[in-house]
Amino acid sequence: MLAARLYPYVAGSFKGLFDGPTSTAAAGHLVVYAIKDLPEELKPVGTLLILDAIWRTVSTSHHAGTRRRRLVLVDEAWLMLRAGLGAQFLFRLAKSARKYKAGLGVITQDAADVLSTDVGRAVVSNAATQVLLRQAPQAIDAVTEAFGLTDGERAFLLSCQRGDALLAAGADRVAFHSIASDDVEHDLVVTGPAAPRR
Repeated sequence: MLAARLYPYVAGSFKGLFDGPTSTAAAGHLVVYAIKDLPEELKPVGTLLILDAIWRTVSTSHHAGTRRRRLVLVDEAWLMLRAGLGAQFLFRLAKSARKYKAGLGVITQDAADVLSTDVGRAVVSNAATQVLLRQAPQAIDAVTEAFGLTDGERAFLLSCQRGDALLAAGADRVAFHSIASDDVEHDLVVTGPAAPRR
């Protein structure tokens, strides 16, 4: 049974991905792992390999006496939170990242997806800072409960415009509007095929 499950990765159609050492060194001030081009059947395996590489980088650099701080950003975190090992990784990193001079940033467009799991709620409760953007009416109740929002904060998150957000750090909260500079920041952060300049 195990041999049959491993066959595609060692001798079959996927062996080219795993039959030798990587040709790319994951080193530098910014390392991005993207799995969007992997076939669906390879995404769980690819994700686990990436998580292992990230954890080894974070934990071994600490033991090696490196003073460099690291930040692990996980976009579309709800995808990892619905899977067993991915969720366990995020939970472990949320609980122990500071011990390794690392931080964890979890990004999702739907906070309700994160808050719907025990691990997601634990990750949120271990976050020192949260930035909440506009919330959908169907998600606002879960967000209000999880973050202890006031009626005014709840109303603000339901009516936010692009660039508006609520910054929460412990019991302190402040609403803000983010403005990107026209020359550099706008081009770095804009999304969409034809996003207009402001």
